[in-house]
Amino acid sequence: MSKSVNGIQERIKIVNSNKIPCKVNLKIENKEKEAVFSADVTQLTINAHEFAYVKIQFFPKNMQTYNGIFEANVVDGDGDIAHRTLRFNLKGQGT
Repeated sequence: MSKSVNGIQERIKIVNSNKIPCKVNLKIENKEKEAVFSADVTQLTINAHEFAYVKIQFFPKNMQTYNGIFEANVVDGDGDIAHRTLRFNLKGQGT
């Protein structure tokens, strides 16, 4: 995690452990009306057995707790959603 005057940034490592390249769509859903979480990219292409980083930024507007969801989906992944989707909660405290 790195802190700056522009908020807080965290890097997330996305790994392609398969033998073929893949495209990954990224999305952040903010739970509050204000969009305080964002990602630096909305799509990645990751070569076989490689990885890429996504920067998630948190820019709180007020002194309160904020919640969101990060989601990464492999384009044209196999039919099992567990193998093509990464989803986790985001939480930040404005100070």
